[in-house]
Amino acid sequence: MQEDVDADFLLEDPKNSTVLFEFAEALFADGKVKESIPLYKRLCDFEQVSLSDNSSIGHYRIFEASLGNGSEEDWKAVNQFAPFIKHLPDNYQLDALLKVARTCLTLQKWDEVGQYADDLRAHTVFVYSMLTGAGGTKEKLILKFPLVVYYGQSYLLKGAALRRLGKYEDAKLCVQGYADLSWFEMLDDYGLKEVEKFRVFAKGNLYTLNLYLGNGQFLDDFFNFIALLESRADLLAGLLTAVEAANMHRYNVDYILEKYSGEIEFYKTSTNQIWRSQYYHFVYQRAIYRCNNGMIKEGIDDALNCLSYATFTMHDLDFKKCSILYWNYRNHVSKEQEERFSTIIGGINDDEKIFVGPSCNNGIV
Repeated sequence: MQEDVDADFLLEDPKNSTVLFEFAEALFADGKVKESIPLYKRLCDFEQVSLSDNSSIGHYRIFEASLGNGSEEDWKAVNQFAPFIKHLPDNYQLDALLKVARTCLTLQKWDEVGQYADDLRAHTVFVYSMLTGAGGTKEKLILKFPLVVYYGQSYLLKGAALRRLGKYEDAKLCVQGYADLSWFEMLDDYGLKEVEKFRVFAKGNLYTLNLYLGNGQFLDDFFNFIALLESRADLLAGLLTAVEAANMHRYNVDYILEKYSGEIEFYKTSTNQIWRSQYYHFVYQRAIYRCNNGMIKEGIDDALNCLSYATFTMHDLDFKKCSILYWNYRNHVSKEQEERFSTIIGGINDDEKIFVGPSCNNGIV
């Protein structure tokens, strides 16, 4: 590869490593990520013993380019990159910790989300003290986001992980960490807008946590709040929260599902992949809700829709969850539903690792 030859030539003189780095950065910034990665790798190999800022940034670029190739590969990328985070310059370290924490959230690695969120908050506090303290430097850091974003996100991400772990009271404490960030110094117009966003996030997440804690009296207030946001993304998240909480505490949310039936159909046909994925998480929870409330035919139809989507996205965990739900109610399925189930299962290649049957019937996940 030509890039490797050029890199070897440049690195005959160690002083030229900066030239190699700047060339790789120019390619990366120009969207030529694939072309830049061999140069970053060559630089990182050259500086294995003593890490410079440039080679540390190179490891970060390699990590960024490695994401999006499936959950196993993304998790591998996180673990390979983790030892280099602490060697990054302060501004890059903030971005890296935020990206790693968000990646772990996507991968449902809840403990790791909490760990990286704590690291992000600690480093944000360090940078904040450095910039605002009496004896600190006044050197301006070039940040992708206002510093307050990193601080607020550290609490937001930690709270999200605690919520998924069922630690709702602890998650409430995290909400307090970003509910009012008006005290933060160095807030320009961008920063002030982000502070307001965190205030709104906090209000919505407090409603969510109260619902998960069994306080069903907040349901109507929650959806009145969502209506004010006029956001389809927030409505979808709210619907998912409603049915999840209903399944936990036996709330009646029929009137909510009826009220938003038109919007629910919109998500079903949306081309937005994030919305589509969240929609099917909602449909799975609705399947449980319907089966729990005697609407077994409708619940099985929901489970089969999710099952079909899980085969399309190759998501083993979702496939198993939907299969378990179907299997728990197999004595109630119609002939048509049984045939559809067989068709879905029959469409899976023999070499796939997705499986279904009595062996995985250990309760609804």
